[in-house]
Amino acid sequence: MRRLAPLGLLLLLGACKFKRQEAPAIYAPFEEGLTLGYEDPSLTTPEEQRATRFQVRVSQGLLDPDKPGLLKLTQSSLTTAPFTYMVRVDDGSLELLKEDGTTNAWVFPKGFPDRVAQWRDEARQLEYRVIGPAAWDNPAGVKGVHDPVGIWVEADGPGGKRRSLFLRGLGEVEGQVLRGHDWVTVRRLVDRAFTDDHLATK
Repeated sequence: MRRLAPLGLLLLLGACKFKRQEAPAIYAPFEEGLTLGYEDPSLTTPEEQRATRFQVRVSQGLLDPDKPGLLKLTQSSLTTAPFTYMVRVDDGSLELLKEDGTTNAWVFPKGFPDRVAQWRDEARQLEYRVIGPAAWDNPAGVKGVHDPVGIWVEADGPGGKRRSLFLRGLGEVEGQVLRGHDWVTVRRLVDRAFTDDHLATK
């Protein structure tokens, strides 16, 4: 019985690894209609947090998440008008596009996160590096987060250091900035739902 235990454990680990590899390696929301709500938990009162809340909705999703494609994301809040931007995904990359379809910025380069650990955004003078995987503790209790293991990425530039935890199918779920010697969370995913255009603009 003792000889079978390691084999059973290996088979179990192999099955988990295979299941994880099946999930699309897209560290951004890609399901059409998916709407994500964010708050800044560093603000003093719940009223301030709600007042600065914003949402990102997938206005145009991917028909096949295993193939390169375009995403249309719409961001809105109570105090700002909605604005839409396009993102191209391909081989792990997230490429923000200008209105003419040219590159605005690379959030992730091709090969992220398995084959690329560092890269630079020349336009914004930002140095990026992959810190490593970590499990998100989901402090707001967001429903529908089936795979809480994500990738921490750090950005260093003229505005200081920032790091973000990205999950597959959701994108950034936690964003922190370095203030003095402490990392302070300034962005957190607090809601996940599917909405249509009518509900999203209310």
